[in-house]
Amino acid sequence: LARSPTLEVVKASKPADTMRVVVFGESAALGDPQPAFGFSRYLEVLLEQSQEEVSVEVICVAMTAINSHAIVEIAEDCLVLDADAWIVYMGNNEMAGPFGALSVLGRPTPHPWLLSGSLFLKEFRVGQALSAFLLGDSKQAAPETWGGVNMFADQQVALKDPAREAVYRNFERNLQRLVSLSEDHGITTLLCSVASNLSNSGPFKSSSLVGDKEQEWFEGVRTSIEQGRFQSAAESLALLKESGNESSANYQFATAYVNAFLGVGDQPDAGFREARDLDLLPFRMDSRMNETVAQVASDASRQVQFVDIEGALA
Repeated sequence: LARSPTLEVVKASKPADTMRVVVFGESAALGDPQPAFGFSRYLEVLLEQSQEEVSVEVICVAMTAINSHAIVEIAEDCLVLDADAWIVYMGNNEMAGPFGALSVLGRPTPHPWLLSGSLFLKEFRVGQALSAFLLGDSKQAAPETWGGVNMFADQQVALKDPAREAVYRNFERNLQRLVSLSEDHGITTLLCSVASNLSNSGPFKSSSLVGDKEQEWFEGVRTSIEQGRFQSAAESLALLKESGNESSANYQFATAYVNAFLGVGDQPDAGFREARDLDLLPFRMDSRMNETVAQVASDASRQVQFVDIEGALA
């Protein structure tokens, strides 16, 4: 299950007349499964065209299947690169990744001091042995092969689950640490909101609809959508709303989908975002974390700027 970063070779000291930009994040920032087409490659070309008087280096240190806990450590390692700017595009893996709200990849959401202490100890062989003994780490308990989304089939975490709250706190804490690092070293930092494929990617897991009849109605909604009978689907969804199913991710997604085709509402993406946020398998950055990114950026110095990627793509 171990992942390896793509090979990136740069000079330890930044050459004269060079603009150096470092990109942090996970698979979305890397461009997985084809890093050669990641956004950092396009960015380098655009900067080269607009900054003809200097050389440009865009160094992507993003890596698949990590999250903010690892990214902060990577940022500390990258201080020696003397970058002019950092770009941070992260958040999709906070809930499902290491130390997240789901338990497939280890113990979920430990207390920050326990997490930091554990990571520090594991830098040493003695610490690894101690951790295995004290924390009960077990190779037998871990999955032996990478199974993608199917690995999480039996997992779920509701919007009001305390485990989510712990993830939100840890995410904000790691963002603050990263911002402090950049401010202390005079590095311009762009904190980005993270975009989701909203209308073409339904919830991975949804809470059950209330009652057997309601489930039958929802199957009717599916059939109506498949047959292009969107008005009929809207009427069935109205019945589901009366039964109190607004907390169902599937209900919200179907409603947004039907409203988009019927041209109902001024903000068609709002329902899709609600469906994403209610997903019981949260593999995508949700609204709460995107708001946290904006808030941390606004509270920081002028060296830190918020870039609303989600808003731009919407």
